Amino acid sequence: MLSGETAYGKYPIESVAMMTRIAKEIESNLLSFKDLEIIKPFYIWKNPISNEITKSAIKSANNLEISAIIADTSSGKTILSLAAFRGINTIYAQCYNRKTMRKLALSYGVHVDYIKSSSSHSDFIKNALQNLTHKKTFEKDKLVLIVAGNFGRATGVSYMEIAKVKDLLSY
Repeated sequence: MLSGETAYGKYPIESVAMMTRIAKEIESNLLSFKDLEIIKPFYIWKNPISNEITKSAIKSANNLEISAIIADTSSGKTILSLAAFRGINTIYAQCYNRKTMRKLALSYGVHVDYIKSSSSHSDFIKNALQNLTHKKTFEKDKLVLIVAGNFGRATGVSYMEIAKVKDLLSY
């Protein structure tokens, strides 16, 4: 409806202004965690462990003083799963695939970067943190939450880690 009004309607500026007011009102009243029940037909991952880890990550980030959630992804499933719970922290998606990166750019609370594939999860963490601290995304003495997979791209999320940036960089 908005695209039609802005393309050929009589009140394009007023329409955008109204939609902006509506979006701001809705976002100001959002809950800090959408406690979705994860039921089998709606699993993002076939692996129920990955679904529970992403839900736990958002809950943990909301309860602790976490500056950011950082996750790696090839397919985008990890990021979509994290975003579905509508946490209060920004999710920094580190994508190995440019097509996935473009798709995730539209996800709730997600900032996307392209990253080259790493040989180990510790290399991924160092590369991602160096990239994000270089951009001044967060300070080195802040807590971050890392969500990633250890066993290959097809298996999904396998661990969650919470630590200060400076400690993760010193591994």
